[in-house]
Parts: sequence; C-alpha cells; structure tokens
Amino acid sequence: GDLTAFLAFPEVDCPVVCDVDDARIAAGVALVAKLRNKRPDTVKDFRPVRCGAAMVALSRINPRAKELEGALGLVVRNLLEDERRGSFGARATGARLLGDCGAAALPVMPAVAKLLKDPDGDVRVAAAEALLKIAPEKHGEAALPVLAEALKGPELLIRLRAADALGGLGP
Repeated sequence: GDLTAFLAFPEVDCPVVCDVDDARIAAGVALVAKLRNKRPDTVKDFRPVRCGAAMVALSRINPRAKELEGALGLVVRNLLEDERRGSFGARATGARLLGDCGAAALPVMPAVAKLLKDPDGDVRVAAAEALLKIAPEKHGEAALPVLAEALKGPELLIRLRAADALGGLGP
C-alpha cells in the first residue's frame, strides 16, 4: 500500500501509524519495525489531528475566531502534552500544526516553547519551526540554537527540516 511505497525511500520516517482498524495498525507497525528497525507510535483516534487541520484552516480564514481557543487547547492537551513512550510523532505533529496557525497560536506559545528541550530531535526542530512561524521576533533567539544543533545530528530528515527552517529565515 501507500506506507510500503513511502518507506521505499530511506529518508522517509514513519513515527506514527494511524487508522481506525486495529488490524491495519498492527500491520503498519510491523512494516515500519521491519523496514526501519523501530516501533512507531500508534493512534486510533484521528480527532486531534483532524481538529488541528481544521484549526489551521480557521486560523487562516479568521485568526480571531472564538473557536480557535478550544482547538488550540485540544491540540496542546492531546498532541503536545502526549508523554507516552514513543509519542514524539504526536508532539512534533502538534507543534507543526500550531506553527501553521502563525500568530493565532500566540496564546499557546509557552507550551510550544517547552518542546525546545524535548529529548527527541524531531520534536525540538518542529517546536523551533513553530515558534519562528508564531512569533519570530520573540522566540527567534531560542529557536536558532536548536536548529543549528539539529544540523549536526545523525538523522537526515531532521537535518533537512532544520536546514529548511533556517533557509526560510532569509539572508
């Protein structure tokens, strides 16, 4: 299926397998474990990610919409604050979604900033990228060292994301 095709590329990672069907989740976990030699996190509930996608769309249509407050809170509670072992995919996804909201995510910026110290490099880079999108003038100094350090890391995808974030800052 699609997951097999994506994992054919060595630079593609799969930190989370999402589905509503337990058998498909188990098959996805087995495939990632076989091809990447690590077990991905699993998510059976798509609502936080779907809510996050709707939140991003709403933030672009009306950054002052009252519904954003609830959506921002849901993403923070269900994705950013997910402390389960191996849940880095949820935290990185949450940070990216909040970053895509831009300044509309200012109320939850402290929750994103906490992720700059996360043990997982992908989460740290996602948080740094998000902070640069939410309020670059306020958090650029905190984000830049995280991105610079990520450039030295062993994982290609994380290095590419950090380089892309730094390149987006301009000359």
